[in-house]
Amino acid sequence: MRSIGVNAAIVGMVALLLHVGLHVVVLLRRNWLRDQWTQTTCATWRTTAARISEHTPSASGQTNVLENALTRREMKWLRYARAWLAEHPTQAEELVPSLADPVFVGLAESPDVYTNCTDLPPYSRGYYESGALFATCDLFTRAGRASWLLHEVTGRSEEPGVPPGTGRSALADRIKSWTKWFRALDGGRACFPAR
Repeated sequence: MRSIGVNAAIVGMVALLLHVGLHVVVLLRRNWLRDQWTQTTCATWRTTAARISEHTPSASGQTNVLENALTRREMKWLRYARAWLAEHPTQAEELVPSLADPVFVGLAESPDVYTNCTDLPPYSRGYYESGALFATCDLFTRAGRASWLLHEVTGRSEEPGVPPGTGRSALADRIKSWTKWFRALDGGRACFPAR
C-alpha cells in the first residue's frame, strides 16, 4: 500500500515539476521575443531619427513645432516637426491624442509635394499637381498629419495611414495601436534612455 502512495506522490511531483518547467520555458521565450522586438524596433527608430537629422536642417529655435505642424497649412511646418522629433524622439508620443482629430487642414506652399489623393474637398485642390516628394493623403487633416509624423520619425510601417474621411472607430483603433506601441517602449525611453 505504502509503495503505491509513494509512487503516486513521485508521479505527482514529476508532473508538477514538468508543469512549472513548461511555464518557465514559456515565460523565458516570451521575454526573449519581447526583447528581440524591442531591440529591432529601437534600432529602426534610432536609424530613422539619425537619417532625418543627417538630411534635414535643425528645427531648433522654432516654437510650438508640433501644434504648428498640425494646424498650419504650409508644408514647412511638417518638415520642422519632423526634424524636431528626430532631435527629441521621446516627444513623439504627444502626437497620439491628435489621431482622434479628423479636422481638415489642407496643404499650401508645397510645390515640391505630389499626391494622387482624390478624396479632397474641391476647394483644396491645386497645390498638389506636381513635385518631388510623393506624399500620402495623410497630410491634409490633423489626424493624418499626426499619423504621418509618427510614421516618418519612428520608422513604424505596419500601421495604416489616416486619409481624409477616416472614420472615428478607425481613428480610435490607431490610437490604441500607437498607445500600446509607445507603452511597450516606455514612451520611447527604451530606445533613447538619455533623452
